[in-house]
This record gives sequence, C-alpha cells and structure tokens, in this order.
Amino acid sequence: MEYKELETKGVNELTKMLSEERGNLYDLQLKVSINQLKNVRALRNSKKTIAKLQTAIASASGKTDSKEEVIK
Repeated sequence: MEYKELETKGVNELTKMLSEERGNLYDLQLKVSINQLKNVRALRNSKKTIAKLQTAIASASGKTDSKEEVIK
C-alpha cells in the first residue's frame, strides 16, 4: 500500500483500516509463534503498513511533530 493512496482517504476510513491491520498483525504473530507461518516477512510488511496508516492519520488530523516546530 502506497502512502499516496492513503492521503486521499478520510480519517474515519484510515482508523478503520488501522484497526484491521492491527488485527492482521496479531494473527500473524500468533501464526509465527505456533510455526504455521512460513513467510515471516509478512510481519515486517504489516508493521510498515501500520506506521504508514498512523502517519496518514496524524497528517490528516493536523497533528505534526516536525523538527521545525520543536525548535521554535
């Protein structure tokens, strides 16, 4: 999932996608723990997707933690 795709979505839709992806990550972690999952890279991809979603939600709601604001 590209970040450009996420920029066009609303905050409500992004939070819904975030909760679904967190559930997916939880399922993947369980599968890894019981050795059902062969592709452990899926964990990394899921974590990256969660980070992209959180960034998109923060930018859509106007919350930014840029270094410029911290310095001022």
